[in-house]
Amino acid sequence: MLGKAQLARERGDQKGVQDWLLKANQANPAAIRPIMILAETYLRQNEGLKAVNMLSDLSPDQARLPPVLRLKGMAQLQSGDFVSAVLTLKELTDVAPSVEAWFQLARAYAAKGDSAAAREAFKQSVALDTAYKAPIALVGLGELELREREFQSALAVGETLQQRYPGLVYGYDVAAAAYRGLGQVEKSIDIARRALEIEYTAQRVDAFAKALAAAGNRSESQKVLRDWLGKHPDDGKVWATLGMVSQQAGQDREALKAYEESLRFAEPDAVLANNMAWLYLEHDRERAIELATKAYELAPSRAEIVDTYGWVLYRSGRKNDGLAALQQAMIIAPRNPEIALHVGQALIDMRRDAEARPVLERVARDNPDTEFAKSARALIAKLRG
Repeated sequence: MLGKAQLARERGDQKGVQDWLLKANQANPAAIRPIMILAETYLRQNEGLKAVNMLSDLSPDQARLPPVLRLKGMAQLQSGDFVSAVLTLKELTDVAPSVEAWFQLARAYAAKGDSAAAREAFKQSVALDTAYKAPIALVGLGELELREREFQSALAVGETLQQRYPGLVYGYDVAAAAYRGLGQVEKSIDIARRALEIEYTAQRVDAFAKALAAAGNRSESQKVLRDWLGKHPDDGKVWATLGMVSQQAGQDREALKAYEESLRFAEPDAVLANNMAWLYLEHDRERAIELATKAYELAPSRAEIVDTYGWVLYRSGRKNDGLAALQQAMIIAPRNPEIALHVGQALIDMRRDAEARPVLERVARDNPDTEFAKSARALIAKLRG
């Protein structure tokens, strides 16, 4: 029956695999192998609770076997029973300590919220890896230190990873995030640049370009993106990022070209359609309305998207519809000064000064010494009566 289960697996027949394994278990309930294989199958299918239930049928002696403890602990972890996972995996490290056993225990402690115990378990896993064959233990420790905002410790882990595994990106990723957490942006970018040289992928190009742009280095950001697009001209996501970076740089024409290229290869998301609507507003109102409407349909609960939709409608002559959308945006984000200014401007233009005044006065009061307050006071000065 196990052979038939294997044949079913080779055919991709998951139901057949489970059926044959269940038959094997029913034929010989004391046999451990069918139960183990079936539990592993459930685990791969993200059905941890089923795996736990399957393993609970084993005898006490079978339940204490290291492979069973490992599988049971991982199943408990997957099913969200973190306390039981810790107990099971702690037993595993007692009877059969190994790199993976301590690593899985560290994961369980972290999921349970015990960062100190997770840290020590990760360190035990690292200490056992004397042949440096399991970078995942150090990666787990580094990610834990980052989550705990222990950036100096994370940096030390990242540097160790780079020394032990120079051809892998993990150490560079941890170190870059640590430098970023420490506020050392240039060092973070330098490390991320080295990671990109090791693993040149669309995801890394996109993330690195955004990091460069956020640091104010938009010219290099655009170069990184264009270099990738020169080799992968059908990458709609990277075209969209190039559009965003160009828009941030005030290069509206270049931004629109990049955004339009993105639409050739991918459906627009709400942010892309929203950005394009703003850029088209001044010279192609119909296209702006089309894109703002698309963005609104994709994300009707995001205040900045609804604000753009309302402003585009209002500026295009559909004043009542536009004001209604702007007021909807202000309900979603009542403290957003930019949205409130749009509402105030629209109300003034529609000669509804009494409604505009409290909106604008609140912007000026809540945002002192800002451009928002300055704009609000300028609009208040226009009020009639």
